[in-house]
Amino acid sequence: RQRFYREGQTAGKLTHPNIVTVFDVGEDLGMSYIVMEYVEGQTLTQWMKTQRFSVAQIKHVVHAAAMALEYAHENGIFHRDVKPDNIMVGKTGTVKVMDFGIARVVESNLTKTGSVMGTPAYMSPEQAHGKKVDARSDIFSLGVILYELLTGRKPFRGDTFPSLMFAILKEDPPPPSQVDANIAVGWDAIVMKALAKNRDERYATAKDFAHAVKDGPGK
Repeated sequence: RQRFYREGQTAGKLTHPNIVTVFDVGEDLGMSYIVMEYVEGQTLTQWMKTQRFSVAQIKHVVHAAAMALEYAHENGIFHRDVKPDNIMVGKTGTVKVMDFGIARVVESNLTKTGSVMGTPAYMSPEQAHGKKVDARSDIFSLGVILYELLTGRKPFRGDTFPSLMFAILKEDPPPPSQVDANIAVGWDAIVMKALAKNRDERYATAKDFAHAVKDGPGK
């Protein structure tokens, strides 16, 4: 229940065209509720099951999601669970980031260093280590999504949780152009910078990442 209310309170602070709007959070007749914007569409996960995105679509989705995260970061909120299930794509192409349920508010004591939170395949190395996260952790997770959209596969894989964590912490995935020869080589540098193990080597801000993706090769 505490996590539930945190979702509403955190997301309620954010008003951005690419973030699902939360209108109210409360409790009635012993049941907790959140009133949020209705988005007619599907999650990115659902879309990915039925089609491969064009380069133009990939640019649109990732750029919009990155700008949403930039706005959250500017307001002192890190998502900490960026994954395709938490990105809605409306029927008209509108992109909405949702579910700030485990977000960390800067200077907040709601979450503690040393706890591993997030979805394993999209975790940053610092999350896997249980270290303090910042904006660059969300950038890493969005980089995983970009890799998956381009290649059709996740960059880090493992049959067990420990093997997946090892891959995230120690292994470098093959550049996208090596996975699919149809992918322009220019995407390699963009993706691999977002997926750098050392967060200091990633894009400094989600906005920088957004611009890099928008200027990426192809239309």
